[in-house]
Amino acid sequence: MARGREGTEPCSHYSFRQYTRYGDGGRWRFDATGLRRLGYQDTVSESSQYGEWNPKYKPSGDQEMNKNGMTLLEVIVSVSIVAVMASLVYGSARRQMEARDLASRIEERYSMVRISMSRMTREISMAFLSNHISTDKRTQTIFKGVSESPINRLTFSSFSHQRLKSDVHESDQNVITYYGKQDKENSSLMNLMRYEKKIIDDKPEDYGEGEVLARGIVGLKFRYYDEEKKEWVDSWDTMGIERGNKLPRYVEITLTIMDENGKEIPFVSKTKIQIQKPLSF
Repeated sequence: MARGREGTEPCSHYSFRQYTRYGDGGRWRFDATGLRRLGYQDTVSESSQYGEWNPKYKPSGDQEMNKNGMTLLEVIVSVSIVAVMASLVYGSARRQMEARDLASRIEERYSMVRISMSRMTREISMAFLSNHISTDKRTQTIFKGVSESPINRLTFSSFSHQRLKSDVHESDQNVITYYGKQDKENSSLMNLMRYEKKIIDDKPEDYGEGEVLARGIVGLKFRYYDEEKKEWVDSWDTMGIERGNKLPRYVEITLTIMDENGKEIPFVSKTKIQIQKPLSF
């Protein structure tokens, strides 16, 4: 056996243990029994007794729990990260809900404008005048537009009535009035109202409580095209002297609403009145 080198190994109480390493890479020790090679059990025993590091050494249960546990600082950092992530997720979800509600309100408002404009253009295009006077009951057709602020008033007779029941004494003739009225729930808002008189009588300008055609509008303006004078005017009255018994060729409708940013948005449409000459029946 080749002779190795000698050295000292630190032990408890600052004492030293004599050991020798030989060329075979083994670890040998001199003790009372003489020179012998150290085995695994001796290594574990010395590691436990003298605090020597051993990669095969397994810690006790308490030491293992301390090793795998979390300190107070680690807990605080973890909770903080979770709280930040939760707040980010909540903020993102809330913004998505707000954006969805805003888009829904905008869509509902534009849909209201589209339906209102479509209905007014259709009904105004079917306006008519008649020279016929019934013998048993006096009737009077009309087309009268008054410039009022912020919502103009327009009353006219038309063929736009639709009978919902077959056994009622109604025809396709009616008298319609568009006018403005304050909202019942919010007096700062103006509503566009529509009143329909299903039977033409001698008091076409008398109207009662109508239905809401457009809620919360800023204004409604009508303009009428005089084909003879080639000009647009703000008012029209078939019962007057200047435009007696004569209909405008075109009617321009401007409906203005307020968007979500407080900006006024006008919607403009023109419609053509199909029947220009008064009827004889």
